[in-house]
Amino acid sequence: MELKDLYLKKQDKKSMAACGTLIVDELRKGSATFVDLCEKISFPAETVRACLNVFLKNGIVNNFVGRYELEDGVGDFVVPQENRASNRKKYRSVVPAKCNLSLAVLGAGDKLHELDMVFCPFDLVWDEAEYIPGDENALTIEDATMQEDFDANRYLAEIKPKIEKLAKKFGLTGTVKIKKGVPVGAGLGGSTASLVAVYNAFKKYADENGKKYDITSKYLTSLSSDFPAMALARACRVQGVGDKVSPFDERVKIVFVGFKVAKGGSDTAAVYKRFDEKCKISSELPSATVEQALKNPRNDLFAPACQLNKEIKKAYNELKAQKPNFVMMTGSGSGIIALDYQIL
Repeated sequence: MELKDLYLKKQDKKSMAACGTLIVDELRKGSATFVDLCEKISFPAETVRACLNVFLKNGIVNNFVGRYELEDGVGDFVVPQENRASNRKKYRSVVPAKCNLSLAVLGAGDKLHELDMVFCPFDLVWDEAEYIPGDENALTIEDATMQEDFDANRYLAEIKPKIEKLAKKFGLTGTVKIKKGVPVGAGLGGSTASLVAVYNAFKKYADENGKKYDITSKYLTSLSSDFPAMALARACRVQGVGDKVSPFDERVKIVFVGFKVAKGGSDTAAVYKRFDEKCKISSELPSATVEQALKNPRNDLFAPACQLNKEIKKAYNELKAQKPNFVMMTGSGSGIIALDYQIL
């Protein structure tokens, strides 16, 4: 999968213009994340992303870690108020993938490994969930991952029990629709993105209707170790078994310039098992900031993942040959990200 292959569907020009105007309105109010824009604007996430891509291409918007900042030069991008769409979905949530700028394995626990990581939203791909209240219980998944081997029915069977647990926690019934855009087996939080999107949609409904619920960080971590960090949807340091999350306030300009998912994917459990068998815990201190992570690329799972799937190293070398500022496998693989950055 190449970065250039993502979201190449033709967008309706009128929809793009109307969506672009709403984006400009929101950005003029202050910095906003991709997720913020999707929450506030009635258009599909694909149209929001397409508009941002146009802005980026023309130098209008600078892409920061989880932030967008408006520059001058968009005054003529206007659509009359009466032509703007307004049918926003009430209980909808968009959650971007995650990427690791750093991943240090500090030790193995009873069930999960102790880690120290630097997380960053990877909002070129995302999952979208919609909750429709009702008496029935239904769950459907639409495949938008662009993975040739993605089995939507198998994924549905894997994630359904966790969504049912979340629904029970909130005391909700109804229909959940997931548009699956984050690849699985790529170290991008493919399963967790769906769970967080559903959780956010449930939470919106519960908050709006005054329903009480008791959901702790420990409970969310029990569903997925990446859950608390991905729910935050911004650059952060993640420690322990995913339960200790500290957001960063650093201003770092990041532009993703390459992205590959190696053929064959990666099995997280197998990668950690190989690490335990073949690798030693490093004495090197983990990165504590975004700047440290970008200047000292580190993923302790890279070697064992490459041993299990040689395509990962091949994909890494192909992106490395393009000479970006930063190249690294994210998570337990098999996704490789390449980016350029500037410390502000």
